[in-house]
Amino acid sequence: MFDFFLLYLHYPDLFAMFIKLFGIVLSFLYVLYAFVMVKQVEVLIKTIQVHDNGVLKLATLVQLILSLILLAYGILIL
Repeated sequence: MFDFFLLYLHYPDLFAMFIKLFGIVLSFLYVLYAFVMVKQVEVLIKTIQVHDNGVLKLATLVQLILSLILLAYGILIL
């Protein structure tokens, strides 16, 4: 596992590696945020009677799926 990091220490452009790692970390934080939003909407729907709860669930699930795609893009492409 440390060989992976040692390989990047000899990377010619250290700034580019920093930007890539920063993007991956921010993508992971966005996935956590989207997951928390899904849980909050579930609690909201149980607590308050919302007439259009399907739209809220759909919006949060779309956000979660897009955040997972963004994280996969960051890991595989960057």
